[in-house]
Amino acid sequence: MYSFILIIHSIICILLIMIVLFQAGKTLGLGGLTGGGSSGDAIMTGTGGNVFLKKITAGLAVMFIITSVTLTVMSANRPSSSLMDIMPPAPVIPDHNPLAVPKPTVETTTTAAKPQS
Repeated sequence: MYSFILIIHSIICILLIMIVLFQAGKTLGLGGLTGGGSSGDAIMTGTGGNVFLKKITAGLAVMFIITSVTLTVMSANRPSSSLMDIMPPAPVIPDHNPLAVPKPTVETTTTAAKPQS
């Protein structure tokens, strides 16, 4: 069910972006592709096209909000799973490299020399 709503939500997002881009603004935007204001016989011209696009935008916006809230509620109720729970622990690799140059050892004296008086 969650995946289905997520797919519907994604489709609504894409449609909402497209509809907003097709709306004629001050400079016509992408609305000019459908004949926005250039000819009288285009589908999306005049006030009828603007009202139609505004209604579709409002409907898609409402559906977007509903699916957003639904997905939020559903994800809050889902048990959280992580790949760290599934994966086995990484193997421990020893720090021994036979080709490495041995580190020099420094001998330390535990008794400090006392000055003679």
